[in-house]
Amino acid sequence: MMQPRHYRLYWLLISALTSTVLLFVVFLNLGGISPAQSMPAEPVRNQAFASLPQPIAAEPLRTQASSRDTNAALGAAGPNLQRSLAGPASIENCDVVTFTLYITNAGTTAATSVRVTDTMPSGFDPTSRSVSLGSINPGQSVSVPFTFTAGCDAVSGQNVATLTDDQGDNYVDRQDFAVVPGAITLRKEPAVIPAKLGEVVTWTVYVDSTGYGRASNVRVTDTLGSGLAYVSGITTTSYVTIPAGETRAFTISARVIACSGLDNNVQATWGCGATTCQTQTVKASIAFQSTEPLLDLSLPTINIDYCTGSGSYSVTVTNTGSGAAYTPTISVDFSPRNRSDGIGSTDQHWRPGCWATATGADHHE
Repeated sequence: MMQPRHYRLYWLLISALTSTVLLFVVFLNLGGISPAQSMPAEPVRNQAFASLPQPIAAEPLRTQASSRDTNAALGAAGPNLQRSLAGPASIENCDVVTFTLYITNAGTTAATSVRVTDTMPSGFDPTSRSVSLGSINPGQSVSVPFTFTAGCDAVSGQNVATLTDDQGDNYVDRQDFAVVPGAITLRKEPAVIPAKLGEVVTWTVYVDSTGYGRASNVRVTDTLGSGLAYVSGITTTSYVTIPAGETRAFTISARVIACSGLDNNVQATWGCGATTCQTQTVKASIAFQSTEPLLDLSLPTINIDYCTGSGSYSVTVTNTGSGAAYTPTISVDFSPRNRSDGIGSTDQHWRPGCWATATGADHHE
């Protein structure tokens, strides 16, 4: 039987051997070598070793890129088209406007078969334009202008630029704008003028630009009626533009030459080129003041000897009315003989305050 002292020495020796083995295993693991690689497998000769925990072999380190990193890496190798769309924020009728798309390729490869289509709302001419740019190389910048004309019916909206290429890009850029339409209001003053035959009347024509934007290519025509004769002033005029809130005016004078045909019509138009955006017509007229003549006869005393007598006599006619008497006629009955004299020709008349003899001569008092 083993003595107690020897028993303790035996376990001390086993513990020391165990610690040494453990330190060796740790060293091998830290060096990246598994015990199976460094030492040949041998049968366990001591039960104390059989109870020790076996080391776990170290797995090699593996790295895997995320899908976002992978996409970024792929994108960095392709074109990267940076864009900016510029144009006016406010447009008036008849304006010629330009929207420009600025493009820069910030990528590492060229964008090929680049095509840009630029569109406008209804009322613009044209409503769409397209251009093929070919290739845009890395670091290259391109500006693409698109020009449109705002017609009479142009409406507010957006300019839309669409860019495509063979790399599958489909970019859309938008620029808002507002259309401020023009309009005019036509006036003729006074609307009615009281006048007598032969009097001269004067009207003033006003063209007011009453829209939100200017009126372009303004044309004004004044037409006198058949009972009016032109005296002075403007019958036809034009203005390249009339800005919003401003007024243009002119006068026209005419003489009243008849009792009818006394209307005066004026028409104004504005538009874009040959296209008329708006037409306005107003009418002024004459309130004719009629006047009437009043003829008074003064007959002489006539004494003529029978058979041998003769003489000359005068009949005095005075117009005491307010109007002229045109082509008056005096008839005298000398039965069995008659005498009839026309007083004045068709272009003569008796004026108020004048008198005439039977021979047709006018005499002023």
